[in-house]
Amino acid sequence: MGTYKVLSSVFFALLGLGICTATRALLNLEEIPGHIPVVGYGSGHGAGGGSGYGGGGVGGYGGGGGSGGGGGGGYGAVGEHGAGYGGGGGEGGGAGYGGGGEHGAGYGGGGGSGEGGGSGYGAAAGHGGGGGSGGGGGAGYGAGGEHGAGYGSGGGGGAGYGAGGEHGGGGGSGGGAGAGYGAGGGGGSGGGGGAGYGAGGEHGAGYGSGGGGGAGYGAGGEHGAGYGSGGGAGAGYGAGGEHGGGGGSGGGGGAGYGAGGEHGAGYGSGGGGGAGYGAGGEHGAGYGSGGGGGAGYGAGAGHGGGYAP
Repeated sequence: MGTYKVLSSVFFALLGLGICTATRALLNLEEIPGHIPVVGYGSGHGAGGGSGYGGGGVGGYGGGGGSGGGGGGGYGAVGEHGAGYGGGGGEGGGAGYGGGGEHGAGYGGGGGSGEGGGSGYGAAAGHGGGGGSGGGGGAGYGAGGEHGAGYGSGGGGGAGYGAGGEHGGGGGSGGGAGAGYGAGGGGGSGGGGGAGYGAGGEHGAGYGSGGGGGAGYGAGGEHGAGYGSGGGAGAGYGAGGEHGGGGGSGGGGGAGYGAGGEHGAGYGSGGGGGAGYGAGGEHGAGYGSGGGGGAGYGAGAGHGGGYAP
């Protein structure tokens, strides 16, 4: 009986010692890479939420407060870095690595560099959609494609690569709508509509510059519709063929390559209706110049109807 009591006492003593040792080891355990932490640390500094490592994430450190007036930044929950990594200082929303992809949504300089939404890599694809830097909408890599929508900078709508394709449709840079790669007409640079790369072809619709409607490469062909410059409707290559039908250059309707053939309809210059190559043949109808209706090659054949030197 005495031997039983001695063995029991030794057993419970060893058990208690083992429990204490295991508890101490767990309390002093270093963070394991890839481990999902339960609670982060660090209240940070500044007027905002502060900066520090946040609560969770795979390989991340969680979203911190950041320093400065804005939301701040920190390592986020997912991806190589995860959501919420960045400087965060300043008045804006801050910046950080986002939720997905190599970087994920929200990586960038952040509020300190402007009043807008900040800048950073977006949620998906190579970089994804982000905020940007600058007084206005700012710039940043967009949601899709190699770059995605919304990359660039500028005081107005900003500039950047668009949502799709290698570049896709974007905002642009400049005082007005801006310039940049776009899905359609594009933003452009200049006081008016500006110019930018469009949706299709080598360049697509909407590349160019000008005070008025602006100019740019069009939607199709080597250049497509809308390439050129001018104060009025602008000028540019048209929608089809090598150049296609476009606006043109000049104060009025302007001139430009037309819709078909080597040049197509509508190529030329002039203050009024302008002049240009016509719809068919090597030159086609409507080639010429002049202040009024203008002059030019006719509808077909070598010169055709309506030619005037």
